[in-house]
Amino acid sequence: MLYSQQYGKVISSLGWVDKGGLWVYDNITDKAETITLSNANYIVLFAGCNEYFSVLHVFDNAIEITVHHFGDPTHILSKLAFNSFGVSLDKTLWKNVPQYYVADFSVDNDFDTHLVKIGEENIVLQGDKTEWYRKGNYDFMYQGLSSVTEYFDELIFTVQRDGSLYRFSLKENKLLQKIVLAGNHGNPVPHFGDRLIWTVDYDTLVQVSVKDWSVVKTKKLQGAEKGVAHFIGELSLNSDRSLCVVPRPFAGDVITLNENLKVKRRCILGKQPLQAVALDDQIIARDWKTGELLKGKLKKFFFF
Repeated sequence: MLYSQQYGKVISSLGWVDKGGLWVYDNITDKAETITLSNANYIVLFAGCNEYFSVLHVFDNAIEITVHHFGDPTHILSKLAFNSFGVSLDKTLWKNVPQYYVADFSVDNDFDTHLVKIGEENIVLQGDKTEWYRKGNYDFMYQGLSSVTEYFDELIFTVQRDGSLYRFSLKENKLLQKIVLAGNHGNPVPHFGDRLIWTVDYDTLVQVSVKDWSVVKTKKLQGAEKGVAHFIGELSLNSDRSLCVVPRPFAGDVITLNENLKVKRRCILGKQPLQAVALDDQIIARDWKTGELLKGKLKKFFFF
């Protein structure tokens, strides 16, 4: 879930609900709608800079990547497709969005996980940068590459059900380090603050230092029920990156925490919020199973 304070819009896509549709909430009109962008199996959103974002469209045998702007989120400004030339209205637009993406699709009838990069006029495979994964001790049926995040001259990879961050050097073209998080075998995605990386390892919030890549703090935010552990949702950071916003589907709420991992505020929404962002003291969230819009106000919380 991404948002723009400037344009008052929140965007999201839950693949099992929206398929190739982009969900847009307008804070000014207080309305949400889903607009179909493509007939993809599902799409994934990626934050860019200067109010731009990109969308990865995943099909069985192909992928497409499109560039959008929060001023008109559903309008496709530029598009590239794997192994074919795309229509690019302005190549400078691509400098505002991530250059690397991970997706599962077939190449020459071979279905696999692929790392791709935005090229000059098309999308190119980058298999040499994932050899460490293919030669690793993973259960490839259940532990696919799940995300890649660019950080200066490095790529930060994650693997499903692994609970770790993997640093890969673009300069040296090799894996530098594996950072084990909370040991919970979750599906972490890193969010970079000024001094810290925030991420989630299944039911636990984790802070990693950007200085030396050590785990600074962890805090379990969701208890188990009848011996079964429950996960927390997709975290986000507030506008000045001072607070971490964490939805908890199995508690029916959204909480915010400061850098000391102290819970500052809570918003009780009911249902099962999976994605959430904070617009000042207002929470905009979506229900895990239905994608329904959930809204509420953050209130001070003293007993966590």
